[in-house]
Amino acid sequence: MNQTTEKEKPKRWKLVLLGLLMILLAGMTVANIQRGLTSQIYLYGEEHSQQRILDEELEIWGGYYARGMRDLFVEFPYFDAQFLNLWMKADDDELLNLQFQDWQGTQGGTEVMKNFLKQIKERYPETVFHGTDVGHTWESTGARYLAYLEANGQNDTAEYQRVLENIEQGKTYYATKQTDSDAADAYRENKMVENFERSYQELEAERRADIMGIYGSAHIASSYSRPDYMAGQLSETYGGRVHTEDLSMLTEPLATETITVNGKRYTASYFGEEDISKISGYKTRKFWRLENAYQDFKDLPTTGEVMGCNNYPMAVETGQVFMVELLNRAGTTETRYYRADGNQLEGQPVTEWVEVD
Repeated sequence: MNQTTEKEKPKRWKLVLLGLLMILLAGMTVANIQRGLTSQIYLYGEEHSQQRILDEELEIWGGYYARGMRDLFVEFPYFDAQFLNLWMKADDDELLNLQFQDWQGTQGGTEVMKNFLKQIKERYPETVFHGTDVGHTWESTGARYLAYLEANGQNDTAEYQRVLENIEQGKTYYATKQTDSDAADAYRENKMVENFERSYQELEAERRADIMGIYGSAHIASSYSRPDYMAGQLSETYGGRVHTEDLSMLTEPLATETITVNGKRYTASYFGEEDISKISGYKTRKFWRLENAYQDFKDLPTTGEVMGCNNYPMAVETGQVFMVELLNRAGTTETRYYRADGNQLEGQPVTEWVEVD
């Protein structure tokens, strides 16, 4: 008959405790993996500084915020977002005002955008911004943030190096754009993906957080963007965890007027003017959408020339007609009419230039 000695008893208890510990650790690992697999990325495409879209985004963020989400990814340079985070903790708007001085003249440097950020601070004060764009404001905000870090003795930190990298991204983007606009846009898109993944991985390492992102529709919706658009690349990395919605359909016209074409009057919605001085021979172009005009234009012959839907400052739907007014360098205006038939060129949706008497 075997008997357990006094020396053997402690060993057996140690084995039992070790087994229980291993089971507990295994359970925690499975829980962490499952938690990671359920973290989601919600991306929204917009036309910048559109009041109706900003209102919708504010409500969407409010819903996520109520569920515990705090991290908002945005189409700002890294250091712009860092200054916004400092402003979120400040008692005044000095930093916000400085930021909008740097954004003056851009699509985001508007009063409606400024009010949008103020509402986020007031209603959702624990929001943390994550800027993932290249360093557009490297000469202003970038330099100021470096000075801030230096003043706080952070010259040798990873944060300081990250700002330097973001500044170099901005310099490279604009230097490339002077000679090859397509290459510059591809560079920017790839860097936005790289910056996004870096910031998101940091959050995953901390708590596997769900996040929301707000970007121009060209970076989110495949129908309005480059083949290598940001959301598409992120979907390759994160799969079904990436959810996108294009809010650009909510874009409102800046004004409406009546325009006569071929003797018929149409209500025309005006969506703004764009600087195209980098296109040889032209200075600006203006965009109108002719309401309820497609039936009158659908049988008109085309010139063979097309314009990609991603050139328009608003969403383009099949069955719409647009008037584009181009101001050339000679000071004269060219008026063109484009029809959206749902056609594509090299996988990208286009509108066709139609002949109008």
